[in-house]
This record gives sequence, C-alpha cells and structure tokens, in this order.
Amino acid sequence: MQSTIRVDEEVIELLDQIKTKEKLKSHNEVIKNLIKKREVSMFGVDKDLPKWDEKRDRAKFREE
Repeated sequence: MQSTIRVDEEVIELLDQIKTKEKLKSHNEVIKNLIKKREVSMFGVDKDLPKWDEKRDRAKFREE
C-alpha cells in the first residue's frame, strides 16, 4: 500500500541530505533506516531528579 504524506520543505531537505550522505535511492529508504536506527533514551526525562554530581553519584570500588 502506498501513501502520500505532507512534510515541510525543511524535512525534505534533511531527507535529501541523509539520502546523499548514506547513498540511498529514495526517501522511503531514508525513513526506513531512520526508524531502524532509532534508540529510545529516557536520560533526562525526570526533571525533578537532582543533577548528576560526580563525587556523590559515581560508583565506588573496593580500591577507593
């Protein structure tokens, strides 16, 4: 099934850049690759957590 989607000119330019850089044949391939590569990160999602403190938060080992 084929479908048409509406995107901004900026999105098309970004897709073209990726297509050229990764030597892909179509925007469809670009979108498939982006979906496959995506990584879900929860880093920084909880704004109520205190910021990282190296001395306090770094794991301690027996030698330390």
